[in-house]
Amino acid sequence: MKKVNRLFSLMLAIFLAVLCLPITVQADAITATEGWTAGSDGVFRISSPGDLLAFAANAEANAWYEDKTVVLTADIDMDGVVWVPPTLFKGVLDGRSFAIRNLLCKSGGKSGFIVAADGATIRNIRFENGTCTTAGGAYVGLIANATGEPSRFENMYVDFTVAVSMETGMACGGYVGQVEPGVSVEFTNCVSASTVSGLTAVGGFVGVNSITSAVTMTDCLFTGKLVTDNHAGGMIGRSAGSAILTRCVSLAQYEADNDTLATPSHYRTGLLHAYNQDTWGTVRPAAAQVLTLVDCYTTIDPTLQSHAISSHVSNWGLRHYDVTVSYSDEETPTYRNNDILDNAAVADAVRTLAKGENVSFSAETFAEYDEFENWVLTGEKTAYSATGTIDVMMPASVAAMLGICPVANLQVQYAGEENPDGSIDLRWIAVVDDLRYANVGFRLQASRTANGETESSAEVVKTTTQVYTSIVADGETVTAGQLGGKYILAITVEGVDYRSYDHTFTVSALVTMRDGTVLTTAPGTFTVARSTTTQ
Repeated sequence: MKKVNRLFSLMLAIFLAVLCLPITVQADAITATEGWTAGSDGVFRISSPGDLLAFAANAEANAWYEDKTVVLTADIDMDGVVWVPPTLFKGVLDGRSFAIRNLLCKSGGKSGFIVAADGATIRNIRFENGTCTTAGGAYVGLIANATGEPSRFENMYVDFTVAVSMETGMACGGYVGQVEPGVSVEFTNCVSASTVSGLTAVGGFVGVNSITSAVTMTDCLFTGKLVTDNHAGGMIGRSAGSAILTRCVSLAQYEADNDTLATPSHYRTGLLHAYNQDTWGTVRPAAAQVLTLVDCYTTIDPTLQSHAISSHVSNWGLRHYDVTVSYSDEETPTYRNNDILDNAAVADAVRTLAKGENVSFSAETFAEYDEFENWVLTGEKTAYSATGTIDVMMPASVAAMLGICPVANLQVQYAGEENPDGSIDLRWIAVVDDLRYANVGFRLQASRTANGETESSAEVVKTTTQVYTSIVADGETVTAGQLGGKYILAITVEGVDYRSYDHTFTVSALVTMRDGTVLTTAPGTFTVARSTTTQ
């Protein structure tokens, strides 16, 4: 026996040694898909990294996709793939809720997934774990530069690391590096979770909004980090043009690049940094630029000299801006003045969700923000300062793409005794934290098996507007709080014949928002075994 053990030990040692030997796997380089073109319906489809490379390589040959539609049909992982971005994009890119992951955009000049967008529409897409950097210069972001006709971003989630030189770099944004003079850009239902770094003009969405340009943002959230010692903002890093922000929230965390605070003229800001001069000089526009904030909120870390809105302290200050800050629960605008000299007054006019360690917003208070009826809590927290965290909410349409649903603790319960006919009733329950929904309910699909034969039903959707703070289960009262929420939703499936069949139910809870967005939980599988009682 001892010899066998020693032999086994020796064999095991050799096996482990083999496992430790370096193994080199030569992977084939991914190249652009040959013959990639539009389908018979005129739509270009991307289903692989090779297709995405072909999309970029064939952009000019396809007239930069002007009046054309490009769609994703699968998640695309660009890990290890060398990306050469198209110089221009003029078409529609519809991600259909799929993601492009691990994209590396790197150059010595302008850098991005696309160098310039001209009248482009990008929607229903996630960019996750991407990186956009440049060795120097400026204009870095998902889109380095917005030029020409208006471009639109709709229902998007971007989580990038965006960086330019901390000595010379500027105009970097989570979505757009620079909006060129005279150009307009629109964002609707967009989230930026990016970390954006640079010397100046650093923004969660836009680095520079140039003179006479216009940025319109509706239902947008920044929940990333800004690293700079100069102009920065959760929405716009430096705005020399007009900006209209409606229901926009910045939960930004700011990080100084060195140990000294920025000079008094360079304020890091919660939402945007207003700068009324031309980006490259001292020329101001003939007409007043417009800054309009409606139902907007921010976090502020006073140790970093942050303000909700700040102006560059120059000869003109904010004099050439027409500023309005208002909230839907007030009859008159909070602040309006086209000859602003007091930056603090504008900063104080914008409501803050957290300042220092004082957090005024949480999961418990979310229902009080009626203006965000089509936003949901994600269940996550984010850091807004070195030590402070805050609950995260976001537009429901983006949450749906990310698989986030404000329903938790999906459960199944057998309701009561067997029915007189020998069948049973099943009750499905879940909990929800907020009542601002069109309806709640469940998606159910059932199959039953007997004698090796399986029959499946079509999917059934059962909805209700009635919820409870407690229910009676097996003779005992169960509260929503015990289940981890504020309200219980419950639906019963009656008359399940388990004397003859094994039943399997695939069930997910759902919430329909008032704008029609449907959010669902991940499906759960529940089995009701065939009864062993005498039949």
